[in-house]
Amino acid sequence: MSRRARAGHGVYGVKLFDFDQPKGSYEIPDWLADIDPDADNGFNTMDYSSLHSNKTVAVFVLDVRSHKTPWKKGSEGYRPDFEGDFLGERQWQWFETAIRRSNAAVNVVVNGLQVHANRFPDGNIAEAWQKYPTAQQRLYDALLQDGVQAPVIISGDVHMSQLMRVDCQRTGAPQSSPRALIEMTTSGMTHAWGTLSNPPISEPDLRPTWKLVYESLVARSLLRMLHYLCPWTDLMVSGERTEGLHESGGGEGSKQGLQFSLEKNFGELEFNWEERTVAMRSFGEGSTLTPLLMAKTSMDQLSGKSSMPGSLLSREDFHRENRTQHPALSGEWTCINHRGRDDHISHMVGHLTAGITLTVLVPMPLVLPSILMLFLIRRASRNVQVPTTSKLSSSAY
Repeated sequence: MSRRARAGHGVYGVKLFDFDQPKGSYEIPDWLADIDPDADNGFNTMDYSSLHSNKTVAVFVLDVRSHKTPWKKGSEGYRPDFEGDFLGERQWQWFETAIRRSNAAVNVVVNGLQVHANRFPDGNIAEAWQKYPTAQQRLYDALLQDGVQAPVIISGDVHMSQLMRVDCQRTGAPQSSPRALIEMTTSGMTHAWGTLSNPPISEPDLRPTWKLVYESLVARSLLRMLHYLCPWTDLMVSGERTEGLHESGGGEGSKQGLQFSLEKNFGELEFNWEERTVAMRSFGEGSTLTPLLMAKTSMDQLSGKSSMPGSLLSREDFHRENRTQHPALSGEWTCINHRGRDDHISHMVGHLTAGITLTVLVPMPLVLPSILMLFLIRRASRNVQVPTTSKLSSSAY
């Protein structure tokens, strides 16, 4: 990884962990892991994968900054850029080769930007892989290629925690069973949308001002409103099945309803090798006993060996998506939000409603005192006693 960085290729790499090894010796050296193609010395042709147990996790870290295509400005920034890219061709070839070589029981892919989400229309406001659909499609194809077991995506950057899922079907194979691909966003440990009034770590003694408290209230209200008004159908749902909210994840201790949190948070992955399950949890400040969010699924479900419950998609949904998608997106897999494709009109209405609410709330601290002052002045003027004057009639002269 350091050699690639010094050569200007970017900061990316992979590490293999074997949890059947003694504690403290989980990390496997690159040459023995036999995943990173740049770690080959060219002399040894031995297959080392047989030396590893079935309790292995490969952690890939991608660099989405060094060779990213700049976001377009103006009205062009609101349109999908089918030529935009995040990784650069060299990193793409490295990742596609490395994850294909991985025999790990679970493959965790970490990057700084959300992959499934399409929250805001302009990448200059909120970055996401969906703004560059061709690159997103290529990532899906790499993660779902044959032999890749239990892929899990970890992302950040958006200052909130979310659990998301898309269901993917092999393109041109309408009878094949869909595969679920789960993404956990964990962001951030220092500040989040719901805790803007909290003092930063760099200034722990800073006392929140009324301005920060009000900004935090507005931000929290806005993000909560967007989650419920916009049809963000990638979000997982936990709890009883109700109209419009189908059970799609969760587990013991998970939050009921939409799986999002606006609190400061950090993420945790737990691998149960006896049950062959993966649990994804997001924890907040204070108590670490109760997670903010949680989803638990089997490694077989993540690998496509068995179906995952909770999908609202039908074969017709995948057929319609294949028929209407852009020619640049002719990938090996077709991926759709597991609760259905987002309705763009409802999406726009949700953002418009939230925008109007924000426009009303932001100037409120300045407008309310002015309104109150006008009210008091008007009331005071009504209470002032105006002296009356008498008129003399002409008969008085």
